[in-house]
Amino acid sequence: MARKKISLKFEYDAPVTLSFIVITVLIFVISLIAKDAKIQSLLVAPTNAAGKAPFSFSNIKSILGLFLYIFGGADPALLFTNLLFIALIGPSMEERYGSFIIGIMMFVSALFAGVLNACFCKYPMSGCSAVVFMLVLLNAMMYFSKNKITGTSVSMIILFILREVYIKNPNKAVGVIIILAGGLCGSLFAFLASPKARSERKTGVTVEPYKKPKAKKSSSYKSREDRIMEKNKKASASKAKRPAPSSDSDATVVGTLKF
Repeated sequence: MARKKISLKFEYDAPVTLSFIVITVLIFVISLIAKDAKIQSLLVAPTNAAGKAPFSFSNIKSILGLFLYIFGGADPALLFTNLLFIALIGPSMEERYGSFIIGIMMFVSALFAGVLNACFCKYPMSGCSAVVFMLVLLNAMMYFSKNKITGTSVSMIILFILREVYIKNPNKAVGVIIILAGGLCGSLFAFLASPKARSERKTGVTVEPYKKPKAKKSSSYKSREDRIMEKNKKASASKAKRPAPSSDSDATVVGTLKF
């Protein structure tokens, strides 16, 4: 009996999600091997004027730190926990909304949380917790669109918030609120993206929009073509009613006698 050949093909199914994970892990490994804390210190969100890393428009490090901090993470446990969340939820959300939209959502989540940290916090922020919460909310919204509230999606939101409270954010409650606000702001783009439209483009099947049926024309109104056809019908009908000519047209009629 012939054995079936098993052919496995590697697929880079979620480019944005996988690229984010690979870049974050590479940065962490490089900083770990080099034993240089400066690498991780570059990947932090700036703080307010009274903080440890005050934001300045003239400092390119402060501007880039507003969104590059999501690739950092000095705490290995927190870093890999966040990456595990992203690896589990990210591919399905990227398939649903598209790589470009997911990339925009990540950028908006990171930028919004980074700006809030630069406005209200005294301690710099590092890590991709805002991106994780954005993906958790997108997963819950997927079920909301189907008129469902699943226990798993609700439990994920609750567990994530409890984790952020338990790890003792250096900015305390303000830091937790900023992370949640960043994720919420990025997830709002889900209302602008249409998964149905993308599925139609993939399958090539388009749904025609509903068109209101045209109202029938009034019977009193007749077009020129209808009037010509009606006139021709009347003419042919009148010809059919005329008596046929007699075959003996040469006969002479006197009174009621015919010769």
